[in-house]
Amino acid sequence: MPTQNYSGDYFIKLITELYNKTGTGLPSADMSTLQRLVDEERKRQEAYSTWLRVVDGKIDWKNVDLPFSPLYSELLAESKATIEVPISGAFKHLMIVGSGRTTEAAYYSTVGARFNGDSGANYRYQYDGGVNATQTAAQGTGATGMVVGNMAGASADANAVGCLFAILPNAFGALYKSSMSVAGAHQGTAADMLVSTLVGFYQSTAPVMSMTILPGSGSFVAGTAISVYGLK
Repeated sequence: MPTQNYSGDYFIKLITELYNKTGTGLPSADMSTLQRLVDEERKRQEAYSTWLRVVDGKIDWKNVDLPFSPLYSELLAESKATIEVPISGAFKHLMIVGSGRTTEAAYYSTVGARFNGDSGANYRYQYDGGVNATQTAAQGTGATGMVVGNMAGASADANAVGCLFAILPNAFGALYKSSMSVAGAHQGTAADMLVSTLVGFYQSTAPVMSMTILPGSGSFVAGTAISVYGLK
């Protein structure tokens, strides 16, 4: 009998003791079935116990078949010029969510992404949106990173932020890569705001194996939060 007893182990123990005392027990076929069920229960319980996190007794996300997996998530405790995100796992798409500000000397700062260490002029972008009440649009070629959003810059009021939500569909396929984003930022107490929808392109057929997230210039400041997820 295993040293760690389960409910079925206890019943088998009682049945065995009853047989030893009275000579009456379950037919061998029934005992075999009961033992099989107990063994299956034990395997399930032992597997379940390995899924739990020691710190809080909850099932770790790595042991759950979710349609997404967190690859990176951090609330910055200090300024950081770049955020390096290693990509691993069987995914089809990537998602970026962020909010914060940068040290760039401007009211607004772009947020870019580079892939596989490629800082060459292999990226393109186009955006459409508005600054205050004025509509604006532009496009660019030969960029050194894919523009995925905006944050507030150093010229914005204290505590002003920008936010972004970006999807990179088919980031692991053998075609050029693309992104779709919505983003915005505000100066603060002044009535000065920016909103935009963006599309970015990376002219490479290689699967995305790493990502570098960086501002247009300067660094992300403490209090900025960025998360990256892999989607199946």
